[in-house]
Amino acid sequence: MKILDLFGYEVIRFLISGGVINAIVLIFYVILVQIGFDPKSALTINYWLTVFFLFMSNKKLVFKHDGDSFNSLVKFVLVYLLGYFFTLVIVSIGLDFFALNYILSMFIASVIMPFYYYFMQKFLVFRPVSNK
Repeated sequence: MKILDLFGYEVIRFLISGGVINAIVLIFYVILVQIGFDPKSALTINYWLTVFFLFMSNKKLVFKHDGDSFNSLVKFVLVYLLGYFFTLVIVSIGLDFFALNYILSMFIASVIMPFYYYFMQKFLVFRPVSNK
């Protein structure tokens, strides 16, 4: 079974949308650190500025979800709150235990976290609406 047969073009839309957003977020992260923010503080500011945009993008463009927006938003925020902590742990491990550059630490998190976000959104946040 091909991956496109299983998930359709949703995965491609998710990767493109996430890739564009991650590129913008990474640039903004670097700018914040370069102007004097601590890398962990910059991550926090950056992360939450993108949540609403990601919600709208993923709801409308990626998953084409027509269910209750409020319930989806609550789940989305909870998924991203947990994801924030996972990202912070990954970046902190890179910085504090492996003495990696802050950009490399964030890059590693940016490669790992999309898997978590996709599956949580597909199967929890933007689950297809059942017709009862």
